[in-house]
Amino acid sequence: MVVSRTGTFVSHPDESYILGQSIFSLAEWHQSQELADLGHEMAAGKRGVHRLVDVESGEPVWFVFAPVASVGWSVAAVIPEARVMSDVYAGLNRHAAMLLGGLAAIVLLIMLAAAWITRPIARLAAAAQELAKGNLQVQVPGIKGHDEIAEFADTFNAMVRDLKRSIEHGIREAAARESLERELQVARQIQTSLLPTARPPFPHRTEFSLDAHTEPAKIMAGDFFDFWLVDDDVLALVVADVSGKGVPAAIFMAVARTILRSFSGPGRSPSQVLAIANRIMAADNKEEMFVTVFHAQYRLRTGEMTFCNAGHNPPYVLREDGSIAPLGPPTAPIVGVWGDAEFEDARVCLAPGEALVGFTDGVTEAADAQGVLFGDKRLEDLLATVCREPVEEICRRILHEVDEYRQGKDQDDVTVLVLRRTA
Repeated sequence: MVVSRTGTFVSHPDESYILGQSIFSLAEWHQSQELADLGHEMAAGKRGVHRLVDVESGEPVWFVFAPVASVGWSVAAVIPEARVMSDVYAGLNRHAAMLLGGLAAIVLLIMLAAAWITRPIARLAAAAQELAKGNLQVQVPGIKGHDEIAEFADTFNAMVRDLKRSIEHGIREAAARESLERELQVARQIQTSLLPTARPPFPHRTEFSLDAHTEPAKIMAGDFFDFWLVDDDVLALVVADVSGKGVPAAIFMAVARTILRSFSGPGRSPSQVLAIANRIMAADNKEEMFVTVFHAQYRLRTGEMTFCNAGHNPPYVLREDGSIAPLGPPTAPIVGVWGDAEFEDARVCLAPGEALVGFTDGVTEAADAQGVLFGDKRLEDLLATVCREPVEEICRRILHEVDEYRQGKDQDDVTVLVLRRTA
């Protein structure tokens, strides 16, 4: 368009504007101050470029004007912004398309790389789930290389193999342990069956009352007691303690008990029986085990007791007046070590109502939490309080007090035998 000095259109695409309208009349019609300001600048002979909104279309346009100095007019052009920016938008669209394509390619590469990386991890996770279900045959195949995941897979496979071997070994050990425990239980039953089990042991005899008990420290005991009638008037008594504990002591105990029973008989004193047993057991005792034995023969009608104490704890006699008296020191050495050792007898007589209490060192050597032993004095005090109780109660109280003192811990075999003369 061409505009005169007064703002009148000299040339315009719309011929109805030529010499009939001015830029100012358009500004007033459309109430556009921006257009009026442009008219003043053009009338003043200025040049410039302005962005404004087209008064007719409402679209953003660029208004470019410059003076024509020879006639004092101004030439102007109105260019839609869309046309001006079309190349820019096209370039931006191309760049955006390239950027989106590049991003899509990057995302695709990341997804492929992630799948390549996570596939071994997924295999490891699946194998771990199978292992958690108890499948010890699971392995993670197809993971090669020298990276951490390959090392992890190799470690996992080795771990599963080791775990399988360990479990199989544990099962075999458990089965062997159960088998051994069953055998030990059977052996314990056999050992228990070797000892007198009937209570009361001789219910038809009124001349005496008798009770005895053994509490092993392990499944099998080295302590033992025994009693039997040598003849109608003689009762044989044995309280013994084999060195050591467990199965070896139990086997040695069975041998000692069998020998003592086999060679005891009328006309043979306790010292003679122990001398024979000592020669037999010492003859082939490569393990150098031994047994301490208190062996006695008690005459039922008179209360006289002949005994031989082979290195054993001296029994106590509970007198009728409530006093407590030990049977003195041992009369012979331990059994099973020196084949030519000499054994001697000693004698004591029980009055009606008096009792003999035999025991093993598991009683006096029981220790509390501080390691203090139960001791002879504490046993004597206990016997003084129960001296007139039935033999069953005396045995029960001794075993209970010892167990309480050592707080239920199995330290050594404990054996108690109590004989009371009743007539």
